[in-house]
Amino acid sequence: MSWKRDIKRYVNDNSKNLFNVDGNSTLIFWNNFHSNKPGIYTEGLFLKEVKILFDKIEAILAYNPCPIKLKEYSFNFSKYGYIENFRGIGFSYFKETFTTFKEKKDSYKAAILVYALTKYSHATIEKFYEVYGKMFETQNPNDYNIVNLFETMKMTMIEQMQNIIDVFIIKTEKIELSPKAENYIIEEIIDIGDDFTLHWARMFREILVLANESMSFDQEFDFIANKKRNINWNDIEEDNFDEFFEKTKTMVISSEYDEALKYFNLTRQSEYDEFKKVYRKIAKAIHPDVNKGNPDFDIEMKKVNYYKSIIEKYMT
Repeated sequence: MSWKRDIKRYVNDNSKNLFNVDGNSTLIFWNNFHSNKPGIYTEGLFLKEVKILFDKIEAILAYNPCPIKLKEYSFNFSKYGYIENFRGIGFSYFKETFTTFKEKKDSYKAAILVYALTKYSHATIEKFYEVYGKMFETQNPNDYNIVNLFETMKMTMIEQMQNIIDVFIIKTEKIELSPKAENYIIEEIIDIGDDFTLHWARMFREILVLANESMSFDQEFDFIANKKRNINWNDIEEDNFDEFFEKTKTMVISSEYDEALKYFNLTRQSEYDEFKKVYRKIAKAIHPDVNKGNPDFDIEMKKVNYYKSIIEKYMT
């Protein structure tokens, strides 16, 4: 039917720029964890997979720049009662996380949580440096604008990690998890991070645009550039960055609703019933089961559900 072709064209035309900067996509292609073999999900398996991801992240960090300020730092997860150590925009061995949730839950669940957090950390760090290398390879990582970029994505990642922990706590509150548990339940928990990659990608796109515009302005007006490059980031009050981060996040969140409306070809005057009709048509046309073998439709389906959650938040 022609409407299916029209919807696919519409989705492509209206979503291609939402997560792209200068031709660089900030979208993350998430590899779901799954196995058809029953009874293999042991704590040892999770920790082995975590070690593999640690090695991959270490390799990425070894060959990519990082502001001096973010070489090593700690973050207080006061909500859960512990402090975790980090590097870069969000790499951690999650030792304190494992210890804390081993006591709160058990070592098996703690291993699953660490795996979920590490998987999210790896996916975001890999994407961050993929785009960063193309756009800012020759820039000083301690430049004012670059530090802002790193700091913003650090805070975005840590906020999302807290969301992952919150979801993990809810999902495991009344469920007994063990190697004998249903595989799909464990897989769902391990891949919690996938639900937060689109907001991360949207934040990344926004701060990339801001950094790029600011650096272009600096290059055009050398006296401003020299002034900014001489600023010691450590001399800037922490509250100033917190305010900058909150404004950036607020800007992204407020624009997400307009983006969601545009994605579904709706307006602020549209009724929820109208949205449901459009959603069903789009979801049916681009569902991965209908478009097997094309990973682009997996991403599009994730976007559809992402924007659906935003519409439902504001319309219902």
